[in-house]
Amino acid sequence: MEEELTPIRVDHTNSRWPQSEVEALILLRSNIESKFQEPGLKGPLWEQVSASMASLGYQRSAKRCKREVGEHQQVEHLQEDLGKVKENQEDDESMEEEQDTDGDYSDE
Repeated sequence: MEEELTPIRVDHTNSRWPQSEVEALILLRSNIESKFQEPGLKGPLWEQVSASMASLGYQRSAKRCKREVGEHQQVEHLQEDLGKVKENQEDDESMEEEQDTDGDYSDE
């Protein structure tokens, strides 16, 4: 089921994409995910994404849309990796604390 988006006005002078624009891009891209999985050239699909973005008031080229999705995916992967690192650090600290308290009867 495709989610509907409504056009909004955007200031395109800022090089960083507004969150609402990124969300629209990701949603539009995900709505045609199955087409991206098919063999063949992806350029026309990015042109379709760009045209859909334009209909919402976002003037972005197919190339910029593709690059932004790639950067977004990299950030998501980095955040996932950071979460795993933090989780592992917490596990390590927890294990160290358990080892420090297990069998430490030297004060008795």
